[in-house]
Amino acid sequence: ILKRVLRNLPYRDLMSCCDVDSDWRHLADPMICYYRVTMSVRNYEMLCRIELEHISGYNGVAVTHSNIDFQDLIEILKQCTSETMSIDLDITDAGHFQLNFSVYAPFLTKFGHRIHLFSYKSPGVAVRAQRYSDFLSLMPNLEILQTNDLYVAGTLPLAPDSKTPTLSQLRLLDFGESV
Repeated sequence: ILKRVLRNLPYRDLMSCCDVDSDWRHLADPMICYYRVTMSVRNYEMLCRIELEHISGYNGVAVTHSNIDFQDLIEILKQCTSETMSIDLDITDAGHFQLNFSVYAPFLTKFGHRIHLFSYKSPGVAVRAQRYSDFLSLMPNLEILQTNDLYVAGTLPLAPDSKTPTLSQLRLLDFGESV
């Protein structure tokens, strides 16, 4: 029964379970499959630089992949067979890239439900509210949302529709110095 319960926990909670005792660690440790994905787009480039750090197990054996593309990212993430895979996604966007949905869509469609932390920065540039909402709608299990230097332009509809993200798992919302 405990094993079934642990399968439904995100990375951070599995790590806490490993601290309970050796029996719990024995069950939870092999389920830990955590990825930190860092994406950045520099001004005047259309190339998204991706770095992936994979941490497995309680003791945090880490493997880093640098300068990979979206296809490589998807292929590497497909190799994780753990039902409890957790992804932290950190994006620093240049103004012209503006959460270009078509670029991120293949990754988010396949793995958006595994993203538990999303950090987005778009220094000094407004992001359309509807585009931001569309982006978040592909992360239904998001627990932590951090946005710094984010300026949202436009408004979202007052009545939710099928695309409006509910973010029912959200535990922490940090807008930093955003307006």
